[in-house]
Amino acid sequence: MAKRVLVVEDDPALAELFKQGVAIEGSHELVVTETGEEALERFQENTFDLVIADYRLPRMNGLELIAAIRELDKTTQCIVVTGYRDDEMEAEASRLNVCQIFGKPFYIPELREAVNEALARQRPAAGTTPPPPKATPAAAAAVAAAPRPTPAKPARAPADPGQLLEDLARELNAVCALLTDEQGGLALYRGTLDAANAEQLASLVWRSFGDAAEVGALLGEQGKPHHILQEGDAYHVYSFAIGDGRLLTVAYDVATPIGMVRYRTRQAVQAIQRT
Repeated sequence: MAKRVLVVEDDPALAELFKQGVAIEGSHELVVTETGEEALERFQENTFDLVIADYRLPRMNGLELIAAIRELDKTTQCIVVTGYRDDEMEAEASRLNVCQIFGKPFYIPELREAVNEALARQRPAAGTTPPPPKATPAAAAAVAAAPRPTPAKPARAPADPGQLLEDLARELNAVCALLTDEQGGLALYRGTLDAANAEQLASLVWRSFGDAAEVGALLGEQGKPHHILQEGDAYHVYSFAIGDGRLLTVAYDVATPIGMVRYRTRQAVQAIQRT
């Protein structure tokens, strides 16, 4: 039986990523909204099995939205997505029976696992408050009071650039993910493209950035472009400037949503900058 999932996210790129993570073989009915107020209206019209809400939303944050939802239905599973968590947030999430606080950045397989786990939970009888999913109330309070590690985990921001490129190529269905050095040479690549073609692609992309900078200068732009996109019939090529003269480029299947590409490429760039 199809499950109804409500995603609340005001960032279009992240919303696209959520769509990819939740749409598992088309088995779920998915509704995406940008604000807590709109999400609440949708919920009042028809309840949902799962709500995935970004914590930072305009006017009403994710936990405030879930508190309002709990007044309408105490059985809906809820996931809060945030790049920062603290004891106060976790205590409030526990009080509202949030099944998971999902950290940023994240990968689609992790999101799908969290969605499947949440939807697999047995819904209690209507009008009853579901117990915390993995602990008693006392244990949950103890966990909330305990010191927390920083949100970023090595598994989500690998220090190895080669692993980053491999993950990026796999998740974006790309034939190649590559790094150019400061002179436009091929520094590193992963994918099914052979080395000679990867080197040629690196050179062409480097020149494309130079051409784009000249075009921008003619139009009064200051500085070089941050990213460029070249669209083809079978593959698109997206390149992002890292900031120290290097470029990160992915040649990916046209079926992969551009919002997902931009978000994951930006994540990879941030991780590379930390190496």
